[in-house]
Amino acid sequence: ENFSLSLIEALSCAMAAVTFNVSGTPEVMNQVSRELIAKKCTDKDLAGRIKWYFSLSQKDQNLLRKKAVQVASQYTWNRSATQYFSLLKQII
Repeated sequence: ENFSLSLIEALSCAMAAVTFNVSGTPEVMNQVSRELIAKKCTDKDLAGRIKWYFSLSQKDQNLLRKKAVQVASQYTWNRSATQYFSLLKQII
């Protein structure tokens, strides 16, 4: 899928998700932390991002969790519908 709904669900649960640099995930995850994005699609790079996260202090992990919830709150069905309807009005 081009936009990962499961990513938004994880972020809304205060999970600082680690992702690959594919599809729409960088657009979302860059708002949380670029360090949570594995640049290469390899298990080694993904593991490196997970290790980075767990090397952070509890305070910094909590800050990322709070940021994750803030970012996820931008992606609501109501907002999506409003933007889609606005775009349709411009086209028509």
